[in-house]
Amino acid sequence: MSLAHLFLKQFAAYQSNNHFENHQAMQGQTGFWSEKKIELRPGITLFIKLVDFREDHGESFRLYSNMASFWACFSGTERATIRGLKDDVLLSAGLCGTFVGRKGFKGHWEIPAKHPFHVVSIHMDPVTLNQVVRNEHDSLPEPYMNLVQGRDSGCFSHSMPMTPMIRVAAEQILNCSFEAGNRRLYFEGKALEIIACIMENFSTPSGPKPFFNTSDIERIHYARELLTRDFLNPPGLMDLARSVGMHHSKLNQGFKLLFGNTVFGHLTEMRLEEAKHYLESGDMNCAEAALSVGYSSLSHFAKAFNRQYGSNPSSYIKRISAPVRIRRFPMQGNCLKS
Repeated sequence: MSLAHLFLKQFAAYQSNNHFENHQAMQGQTGFWSEKKIELRPGITLFIKLVDFREDHGESFRLYSNMASFWACFSGTERATIRGLKDDVLLSAGLCGTFVGRKGFKGHWEIPAKHPFHVVSIHMDPVTLNQVVRNEHDSLPEPYMNLVQGRDSGCFSHSMPMTPMIRVAAEQILNCSFEAGNRRLYFEGKALEIIACIMENFSTPSGPKPFFNTSDIERIHYARELLTRDFLNPPGLMDLARSVGMHHSKLNQGFKLLFGNTVFGHLTEMRLEEAKHYLESGDMNCAEAALSVGYSSLSHFAKAFNRQYGSNPSSYIKRISAPVRIRRFPMQGNCLKS
């Protein structure tokens, strides 16, 4: 099933009657387009967009109002060329970022064919954003705040690898099961969390995190794919870095930013997840599960398992295999009386 069909199925399962949500979708000869628009409060709007074109597609656009946006991209690529910006604004898989532009700016965006583009974005009126970050002005870049506060008429763009925290918050937006008023409150909380995480990237005293361009992001994801293919007999860090054409130190930094762990740490997580699956299915005991994922020492396996899941393997098996006990309460004689 294609990503587009999964997206339609997901939103078909939730038929919104809320006045603040609007979902539009279209499928035809040119491909598939879907956009969900959620008005969080005056000045803040959440968008969930998925497009999958059969041919390269592009359109010109113009900003009809001042706008600040924050975004997290799950798949595909959208490249926007904006007059006044030296570099293109690139929304690409594994990246997130922010853009501020003033009314009247023109540009052109392009999305390549047969690469589903899936993004979560938050659009804010700069006045509203200025109120949200009113106590953080000194820690944000001066060009950024000049635009937000209307002292400049240019544009500002900043992108970075999507951190695990941002990915989790964006995925929670996609999978929200809340209803009515609580649903909007939940969306707003997650949207503000994404904004805070993106701003933290260029407001920390230590400065911006190591830079990774689109090619770097693709190489890091490919390195992860190589590990996943054969995590029982994985290449060493140097060989893996050579395979994807990247310095081993930068590859480790990239893994830490994108997946929350080093290459070796991520490999350990995959092995332990596989062992946990064997234990849960009952196909193997602790020793067999340890050996199957590459641990020759049962004690080393138990320590690693405990670090990741907060329980040693034996205790974990007992907990998941324990029968569920239902406590019965005596029924009062008058409980059914009207």
